[in-house]
Amino acid sequence: MGCESDARTFYRFSGNSSVTLEPSAAVASGTAITLKLPGDYPSTAGCAWLHDLLGAGSWSQPLLTSSPVQFLRLGLGAAADGTIPLYVNSGIVGIGENVNANMTTGLHINQGAADDLAFCVASSDVAHGITAYAPTSAYGIMQKFSATAGGLKFYGFSEANMAMVILGMSVTDDTTKTTGGYAPFTFQAGKKAGANPWGTNVGTNANVLCICDWATSLWIIDKEGQVHMNETSTDTWPTIDMKQSSTGDVGIRYGLGSTISYMMGVDNSVAGDPLVWSTAASATAVLGTGDIMILTSAGSLGVGLGAGVAPATKLDIGAGAITLSEMAAPGAGAANTCRIYAVDNGAGKTQLMAVFASGAAQQIAIEP
Repeated sequence: MGCESDARTFYRFSGNSSVTLEPSAAVASGTAITLKLPGDYPSTAGCAWLHDLLGAGSWSQPLLTSSPVQFLRLGLGAAADGTIPLYVNSGIVGIGENVNANMTTGLHINQGAADDLAFCVASSDVAHGITAYAPTSAYGIMQKFSATAGGLKFYGFSEANMAMVILGMSVTDDTTKTTGGYAPFTFQAGKKAGANPWGTNVGTNANVLCICDWATSLWIIDKEGQVHMNETSTDTWPTIDMKQSSTGDVGIRYGLGSTISYMMGVDNSVAGDPLVWSTAASATAVLGTGDIMILTSAGSLGVGLGAGVAPATKLDIGAGAITLSEMAAPGAGAANTCRIYAVDNGAGKTQLMAVFASGAAQQIAIEP
């Protein structure tokens, strides 16, 4: 057929459609069988090698197509050890089926009704012991998320503390900070729009990205750009929502460089859980240890009162003074109000004044 034989039994195929085992008699288990393809090619360079371990009987399998000839190239290890590099020249490699109108060259797997793993990569260096999901040597698998609805689920397994690492590396930068901006690592979410491969935007208030602690959703970004953290209810305002489900504080630490200078958040140690601004002596500092300003839910503001001290009045100022700069006399306020201000008396002296709702102004004090 064009490919030379050797001392071992070999397969011979007829035409370009199939191969059969010769001789048809049973072959001892463990016998190394070499197949050289295609027979229409006269040189060894145009042939392929196959190593297989066979039991009894014969075997037949379509391998080649009609012109142009497409062939399977398999490499046999020098010691016939079953190490078989695989090269497919073109087309679809199919498991379960090989028909895919959306694929020209690639791997197509149809699991049929199977709901377990569809893809698995493993290494003899790995032994994580999580065998309820995959072999202990497996470091990555893919399978359906739902047995009936589909969805793709990735698992990464590790003996250490990094089990799934996704890296995006680009050649150019995108500095756009509007809705048209992208990055080397980009998530995209969409909703079905007929057979449209790109789908359409998700609906109003719909979730776009969710980060979970196994089965508990911790961080959700929705259609409007809201970030919901540890929530138990739904909001519609374009905000960042952070909620503490237990008795601890919730807040943000911020500063310049590597120094954490301030914290802002809700201090659970003060009655009414007020909004607090605090100094931060360290990255592990908490609210209630360096409070410099406290705003209660009733609108009372305390400045410099000390850690964990709520204001007793609408404006409660600790040890210190209030400084007023001279200004033009303000107009009268609403009924039952009084406005205090500093003004020049026309002779270079500063007056401390009060103006009432009636419009009448009264001097409180004047510069000596």
